Amino acid sequence: MGAAVGVGFLTVGILIPFYKGLAPWRWRRATRRLPWDEPRERGGDRVGAIDGVHVHVALEVNTVHFEVTHEDAPTSKTTYRSLVTVGQQLAPPEVEVSREGLFARTGEGDDHDVEIGDPAFDRALKLLGSEVDVLATLHRDVRPAMLEALRRSGTELRGGGLQLALAGVPPGRRLPRRVMELVALAKTMRGARREPAESLLDSARHDPCEGVRRRCGRALLTQLPTTAQADALAAELVEGDDDELRVVALERLGVDAERDRLAAVVRDEGTAPAHRAEALRALASAPSDGFVTLIGEALATPAPPLRRAALDIVARLRLTAAVPAVAANAGHGDTAEARRAAQIIGELGGPDHEAALVGLLSVDDDEVALHLTDALGRWGTPQAIEHLQPLTSGAFRKAHTKMLARDAIDAIRTRYAHGERGGLALTEAGPEGALSMSDEAG
Repeated sequence: MGAAVGVGFLTVGILIPFYKGLAPWRWRRATRRLPWDEPRERGGDRVGAIDGVHVHVALEVNTVHFEVTHEDAPTSKTTYRSLVTVGQQLAPPEVEVSREGLFARTGEGDDHDVEIGDPAFDRALKLLGSEVDVLATLHRDVRPAMLEALRRSGTELRGGGLQLALAGVPPGRRLPRRVMELVALAKTMRGARREPAESLLDSARHDPCEGVRRRCGRALLTQLPTTAQADALAAELVEGDDDELRVVALERLGVDAERDRLAAVVRDEGTAPAHRAEALRALASAPSDGFVTLIGEALATPAPPLRRAALDIVARLRLTAAVPAVAANAGHGDTAEARRAAQIIGELGGPDHEAALVGLLSVDDDEVALHLTDALGRWGTPQAIEHLQPLTSGAFRKAHTKMLARDAIDAIRTRYAHGERGGLALTEAGPEGALSMSDEAG
């Protein structure tokens, strides 16, 4: 028993502190194992090149002093951290790649995290920087090795170089092994780096991941549209079978020049509705004489994304000529579409479209009620009153909606009373009475 206590005291009191005190020596020994081309000391750090790649290795020493509370209490604690930077100008300095944190994996990550379209890569790593720079940096030859290296703790791409931070002094050959892994990755990145437009074109054509091909193609056509590489890719994609990129390519070639092909995409029921909607929005940037007809066709389609795009375009461009088509198809979609249709008909329509607004009364939504009561109050006919009456009562109806309906009814009665000979109209009884007289009435 006494011998065991003595060994424990020897280990804790003497051997462990002695071993920790050897940390700087062990660190220097580990760094000497690296196959330096021309190593040199700089302020205690070791700097040089390995296989033509710049490498900077440093030992960070941090000593914290404690307030002594009793005779046997420690007075300080020293910790060490090995810091390594491998490579220079491997990527634009704004590009940062690191392991995803816990919040990112649970769906609460940074909104600025760029996704490249490679699911395994996007899930494992956090990517910061401009989309063009990130996509150009993460070439298909680079991603596997980077994913393997950065999945381990302490490694990241930052400031144009690969950085490694390890707590303490790694035992044995661990530090040299990790450094050499990063040297190999740096050489791969250096060999794959090229001008952004050239890199994006190559990835759009040849990357094995469909998501990466699409993102690179879209980025090249939309963010570097004046480059020769964008011209070449657009010419290829308009004849391809990728609907998403075909629409982007047609936009890149110019709406005026490709109007017929964009319209064909809008009408093609075999194309995904989202891409048909994008083609319609492209045509809206320079509408032609037949654009209203195309809007009408889009409003009548069973594809919700295309209908919503058409409604948004009519509202944004204030296309009064398209109001009949909006009225004819009002009520065919969900609540969001009903709101948009009520807004459009109310702002751009008139008495001829009253039936469409009355039909929207069946939608139990406060915003729809706001738009239609406002519109009917301004230009509704007496026939609308019987449809507005149910909105003025009901135990589960909001007081604000009831008030709007009553105001609309009063407005209709007042307007038509002013327009009739004699100018007398009955209105709903209230604190001010139940008669309405025109200004001209005696």
